Amino acid sequence: MIDSLRSPARRLGGIAIVAASIIAATATCSGGEKSLAPPVAAALELEGGDGQSAAAGSQLSDLLSVRVVDASGAPVSGVTIAWHVMSGGGAVSPLSTMTGATGIARASFRLGRKAGPCTVTAGIATDSSIAPVTFSAVALVGLAAVLVFSVGPTTESAGSPFAPALQVTVQDSVGNQVTTSEDAVTVALGSAPPGGALSGTRTVAASGGVATFPDLRIDKAGAGYTLTASATGMVTATSAAFAVVPGPAAQVAAAAGNGQSAAAGSAVAVPPSVIVRDAVGNPVSGTSVTFAVTGGGGTVAPAGAVTTDASGVAQVTSWTLGTALGTNTLTATAPGLAGSPVTFTATGTTGPPTQIAANSATAQNGIPGSAVAVLPSVVVRDANNNPVSGVAVTFAVTFGGGTVVPAAPVTTNASGIAQVTSWTLGTFVGLQSLAATAAGLAGSPVTFTANAYLPPPPQILVNGGNNQSATAGTAVAVPPSVVVRDYQGNGVGGLAVTFVVTGGGGTVVPTTAVTTNASGIAQVTSWTLGPTAGTNSLVATSPGAASTATFTATGTTGSAAQIAVNSGDNQSATAGAAVAAAPSVLVTDAHGNPVSGVAVTFAVATGGGSVVPTTAVATNASGIAQVTSWTLSTTAGSNTLTATSAGLTGSPVTFTATGTAGSATQIAINGGNGQSATAGSAVAVAPSVRITDSHGNPVSGVGVTFAVATGGGTVSPTTAVATNAGGIPQVTSWTLGTVAGPNTLTATSSGLTGSPLTFTATGNSGSATQMTVNAGNGQT
Repeated sequence: MIDSLRSPARRLGGIAIVAASIIAATATCSGGEKSLAPPVAAALELEGGDGQSAAAGSQLSDLLSVRVVDASGAPVSGVTIAWHVMSGGGAVSPLSTMTGATGIARASFRLGRKAGPCTVTAGIATDSSIAPVTFSAVALVGLAAVLVFSVGPTTESAGSPFAPALQVTVQDSVGNQVTTSEDAVTVALGSAPPGGALSGTRTVAASGGVATFPDLRIDKAGAGYTLTASATGMVTATSAAFAVVPGPAAQVAAAAGNGQSAAAGSAVAVPPSVIVRDAVGNPVSGTSVTFAVTGGGGTVAPAGAVTTDASGVAQVTSWTLGTALGTNTLTATAPGLAGSPVTFTATGTTGPPTQIAANSATAQNGIPGSAVAVLPSVVVRDANNNPVSGVAVTFAVTFGGGTVVPAAPVTTNASGIAQVTSWTLGTFVGLQSLAATAAGLAGSPVTFTANAYLPPPPQILVNGGNNQSATAGTAVAVPPSVVVRDYQGNGVGGLAVTFVVTGGGGTVVPTTAVTTNASGIAQVTSWTLGPTAGTNSLVATSPGAASTATFTATGTTGSAAQIAVNSGDNQSATAGAAVAAAPSVLVTDAHGNPVSGVAVTFAVATGGGSVVPTTAVATNASGIAQVTSWTLSTTAGSNTLTATSAGLTGSPVTFTATGTAGSATQIAINGGNGQSATAGSAVAVAPSVRITDSHGNPVSGVGVTFAVATGGGTVSPTTAVATNAGGIPQVTSWTLGTVAGPNTLTATSSGLTGSPLTFTATGNSGSATQMTVNAGNGQT
């Protein structure tokens, strides 16, 4: 018995309990008269089934079991155990069980449908003081079995990707997402209005158990759409019914009422309308469309915006055409939509005839017995003043005799006009009349009058060859001609016409009269213009005509032929300075007319100096080419300049100019300095100076005064001496002083550089002529 209690004691973990059991057992067994007391539950232990796992919603393979023992660790039977699911869902069966002889009570546990941890507690139903025990289990996700629309379609916009994107989730049989699934899921239309189509990526591999369809779209608006999702081996999912609404308005087009015709000023039979659609063609309601007349006049009602109805149609109430015949246009504008503006055309046609009026002049002149020049005609119009064709009009002579053709009614043409073929006046002089009648029309009859009178003389008019131009001295290209016409504009043949040059010189051939031909035309053989460029005139006269005809022609300058001096020749100027008048040449044609645009090159030929410009100068409108300046050489004397233009007679032209000395600026010794002579006698070379301008050119007429400075002596003359053409003034003589030794003479001209100049000379002793005692006389 002790052995049988040992194991429970170990489980209860105490030696004292074992001892108590022994004592109790002993007490129970002593005397053999008294039976053992029924065991009392002292503890509740996990026996088995803890820590299992299985697919969510499935039965655990092992039963949950607990063991009830008394204080000695012996099993206690007959104890009611209450089972409770604490978390994770699921069901335990039965909810209460009773321990058997081994103290064990068992129950089965079906896991909850949601994957995750599950817990179940087992406690003694009649004794809450003994702590219950807890079983743990894990509900695992099962195999992929079912598809579910986790993000299903709502109200979608036609032609646009579903928003949010459609998602299909792969679940096990009890609704847990199979995150390991990578199955291919295909979405298709389950139900749809006729014509609806699903587009975009319709087969997507699941990722983490979710298949996301980013670009599914349906192109046709409608209600009652459903989608199905399928994958191999899984239960197919069907979405809730949803609607597809039209997308934003994207395009507008004519619906009805284009290309009609109606009487001008009246409304067309079918009021124009447009239809507004989204990008995939579904009609869109509530869009504002503005109709406006853009051509032909007329009116549209309403004049403002019209809103599209449920069918996407916007229609005007009426479109009344303009009163003029022809094309009318109406536009329907919906800003931002493709196809906007939509243009409707309609043709305004003629209404019934209402009025008649003259189309040609109603009064004219004519010759008795002759046909009038202007054929009478009338125009028939409707109430809007549009011409009406096919109306019969009768023309009849009402006064003066004469005849009209045709005598039968004349039908108006497409322009509403009816015209007679001819109206021949009666033979008497005076007013005659014709009436055009169309019954029932306002303005009928229309009356035409003609004043029959004797014809005026013919007129002579320019026919050809007027306002020409040609090189002066040459013939014009088109010989002038005139036409002689009678009062009706008919050419008159056989008249003598004389052509005479009246301005500009020149000649005409022939100089005798020219007779008009059958067409009334007379033409000269040639007209040669005068040699001077400018206006030329020629007059044509005829004794039988009431007027003259005048021709004008312009003689133009010919090619450049000759060149000559125009101005600036034979001048003089200070050497080194520009001449006063810049040289210029005149270029003319063979008749002496100035020629513009001819290049002339000016160049210094002799004497040095310079000309500006050095490049060619073009002749101006007067045929003149002129340099800017000609500066002479700094050396006084002759200078020449040439003007050259290749190929012209007279080229090159030579200009001459004389460079004269400038004002005196400096003085220098010319001769007679540093001589020697016998004292009291004249030097051999009379002293002279040279006076020049700033360029070294000699200056004449400048006064220089010579005067003895030292050594005595005399100079002649003592008055000022004027420079000669070489710029030199010279004294007549310089006589040295009587004392041997140095002598000086000055030459002075006020204001000149170098003035005064000094000449030197040495007075020498002459030949012995006398002797006198020098010393030693009268001694003792």
